Amino acid sequence: SVGSACDDTCTCPAMSTAGAVVGFIDMDCFYVAVERRRDPRLIGLPCAVVQYNSRQRGGAPDLPPEANRWVRGGSGGIIAVSYEARHRGVTRQMSAFEARKHC
Repeated sequence: SVGSACDDTCTCPAMSTAGAVVGFIDMDCFYVAVERRRDPRLIGLPCAVVQYNSRQRGGAPDLPPEANRWVRGGSGGIIAVSYEARHRGVTRQMSAFEARKHC
């Protein structure tokens, strides 16, 4: 089997064809992980990924992949929250302005 130590004679539950296999992927934190991969200075810091409308007054411009993504202002909607920020009370329902108050 691909990516597994099991072979065709394996009896482990994950390889069973009789039952469903359920996986959990925290997509909320996925976007934070992508930004941390781009910028390792974010590792361990409370952070959030915020969606700004670049066509709105005060919105961040559309950025190319290599651009500095540290935005210090604005009030866009949070689309992803790190575990460190969650621990401080930040949620996806907050604006960036509200989240800054918690961190």
